[in-house]
Amino acid sequence: MNEIDGSLVFAIVFMLVALWGLFPSLRHFSRLAVGHRWPVAQARIDSATLGQLRNGQYLAPYVAAVRYSFSVNGQDYRGTFVLRGTSRDEVEVKAACSALVGGIVTIRYKSKDPNISLLGEYFNPRFGRLRATQDPWTLKIAPIPSLGDVLK
Repeated sequence: MNEIDGSLVFAIVFMLVALWGLFPSLRHFSRLAVGHRWPVAQARIDSATLGQLRNGQYLAPYVAAVRYSFSVNGQDYRGTFVLRGTSRDEVEVKAACSALVGGIVTIRYKSKDPNISLLGEYFNPRFGRLRATQDPWTLKIAPIPSLGDVLK
């Protein structure tokens, strides 16, 4: 194998690994692209758990995993979205959790499989300056034992 063949093999392997790592986010963005045509439902916010994203030794952003539930044709479904702040937003994330639990949010769901749902309003005044997301990598929250669940 000459030097060009080795570089080509390395480039192909690198591209495949990069695409594999990006796949969950690409799938999420494709859902967002078609999700605006999905049916709308009102979901009740059941709980919000405060945590910090895993970020090694650096100051990690505070987040809240917000669980919601909704019904379609008498069947109950659940979903999750994340409110993301910065490493200095502990108080604001905690306050948003307290204010949101028990409230209603608009969601969109896939009509053929309502287990797949998306938040219908990523920019809601009730979220303040916190960023709402459903990217798969943000759903990996490292709970802070001293804070625990804000509300159940």
